[in-house]
Amino acid sequence: MSDGGIDSLFANHGELLDWLDVISVRPARPSTREQTFQRLLAAWATSKGVVTLRQLINSASTGPDALIGPIGESVEISQELADALHAIPDFSFEVRRNHLAFAYRGITGYAAYHCLSDEFAEMEAAIIARRPSTFGELHQILRGQV
Repeated sequence: MSDGGIDSLFANHGELLDWLDVISVRPARPSTREQTFQRLLAAWATSKGVVTLRQLINSASTGPDALIGPIGESVEISQELADALHAIPDFSFEVRRNHLAFAYRGITGYAAYHCLSDEFAEMEAAIIARRPSTFGELHQILRGQV
């Protein structure tokens, strides 16, 4: 879709922007809204048959790189994982729309996978088992690189 096309769509349907902000994990920005919209379109284009809005959003929330929060019961991370994360100096975190968001000395980001995914469970197990002592070690795990 051309930039003019998506801008026109957003201009004519302001409610769409609000809706995109609701399902996005990241702060409301034009680039985030466009990426969220494109991810939803891709999920819809690759869906097979009739899907509900919930199924569409949950499909768009899969894969690496936090962008869309899956619809489901809000999760809390385990105490073991919280303890391991609290052990990293200057590291803070919160669960935002079923994604682990973090901050470290001015750097902000998200775990590669949402908290309801099998990949997140694997990351959680790796963090608990390895108990990283630095942000660098932890970040590799959070990004799914270990």
